[in-house]
Amino acid sequence: MNSAAIPALVEDCYGDDRWMCMHKRFLIEAKEREPEVVLIGDFTVAMLSHTEVIILSVGANNYENTAKEVVEGIHACLTAIRSYHPKAQIVVLKLFPCGQHLNPVREKINQINNLLEAQVKSLSNIQVVNLDPGFVQTDGTINHHDLYDYQHLTRTAYMQAFRPLSDLIQQLIREITLAVVETPTLPDE
Repeated sequence: MNSAAIPALVEDCYGDDRWMCMHKRFLIEAKEREPEVVLIGDFTVAMLSHTEVIILSVGANNYENTAKEVVEGIHACLTAIRSYHPKAQIVVLKLFPCGQHLNPVREKINQINNLLEAQVKSLSNIQVVNLDPGFVQTDGTINHHDLYDYQHLTRTAYMQAFRPLSDLIQQLIREITLAVVETPTLPDE
């Protein structure tokens, strides 16, 4: 059984039930209002949750799984999202590179991104987006000014990487709004 495709609780390393509390709060907020943009994911998009487009960014922490298993897990997430929001536009973010130098994890991330793009290509209303503006330099290294610990983005890198996503979200919302406005409605019978 592929552990990347099975929902599992994150280990509560601090003993404060932080992640489950956040999850419950998100569920309550989702029931209280219909969001225009939904961001689902790991640390990469966690701070963007305060911004019907659905952004999915998962898989970066599945170290024990193969690239194929991670993509199967992402596909399982897409299937679950699609079951609740069949008409939503979904944007899947490619994983960012990591490690100061080329390493097995960065190679696996490249495999994940390539497999993901190939698998999602045929699915409607789902697109894969690469937000990496070129963090890997020509010599194959990553600068700590972009990924301070060679995994997590600096504030400047966040702004640089996520600006195109902001533009895309605004474009998709405009398209959705226009489609709603242009859709003729029948008078009440």
